[in-house]
Amino acid sequence: MKRTLLLIVFTPIIYCARAQSTRIFLNQYFDAVDDSVLASYKVILTKWPGDTSLWAVSRYTMKNQLVVEGIYKDRAMTIPNGDFKYYYNQDSVHYLTESGGYFNGAKFGAWIKYFPDGKKKTLVTYRDNILNGACETYSDYSPDPLTMGQYVNGKKDGKWIFPSITDTYKDDVEIAFEHNTSFDREIARRRRAEQKRKKELHFIDAREAYDFVEYMRPQLKAYFAKWPPSNSIKEITISFTVNEDGKLSNDELLEEADNADLYTIAKAIDTARPWKPATSYGKPVSEWVFYTFEEDQGQIRRSYIGFQGENNPN
Repeated sequence: MKRTLLLIVFTPIIYCARAQSTRIFLNQYFDAVDDSVLASYKVILTKWPGDTSLWAVSRYTMKNQLVVEGIYKDRAMTIPNGDFKYYYNQDSVHYLTESGGYFNGAKFGAWIKYFPDGKKKTLVTYRDNILNGACETYSDYSPDPLTMGQYVNGKKDGKWIFPSITDTYKDDVEIAFEHNTSFDREIARRRRAEQKRKKELHFIDAREAYDFVEYMRPQLKAYFAKWPPSNSIKEITISFTVNEDGKLSNDELLEEADNADLYTIAKAIDTARPWKPATSYGKPVSEWVFYTFEEDQGQIRRSYIGFQGENNPN
């Protein structure tokens, strides 16, 4: 059975404000400090207009880059209650990474993650902090969902459509699956369109300078070993960036890894030997790569590798 990796993280800010509109300095551990020289962040806490029970909070870097903004039910910022947005900041790179809502401190409704270009990356639906409703993942080259499914009270239920198969679940247990014969044709069509765009840009994809599957094998075997026993194929798709110097990076995966085995995979990618970087008009450029590994009867193999050049128009 093929699966898509989905990672979700939320780090709340906790601090007691004492005024209707207050600026608070925080160090890297989110402790309040009086001296702005010691601060890593500043928080602006403001009474929500027209509703005396809500407080608007915005957290910035000391370079005035917005990190997170949202609404709390209390001025102590312990009960999120409204829409939240989270942003990535690294040097001059700044973009929205995630948005979603809370009701009385619990996640509620659609939570969406985004690619750097603003396109949708994942969508999950919550009710009272429990997955309930649509779950979708996307690629950066198409607005159409790559995978689709439904959760009912935190459990997979009904049909889950993946690129190559459709699984049917009942109470989180797979009860049927079928192969999607149209998948190969769709992938071929997308590859042709991508190659046409890259040709116009004289774009050459990043290339592995060594056997990357063999390099990742120990981490992947440990990861797949924790999955429940199954006769179906296990799959994980990991995205990362091949930078202009050929080094691999995925800061988001490192930050959001929710178990030791997944963190080990992320760390292995981050410390891997450089690839040959992508080029456009002969000059090295960074490129986003998504890499799919499969485990079948103990054998690890690469099932698909995809590229999305940063200079490649969509």
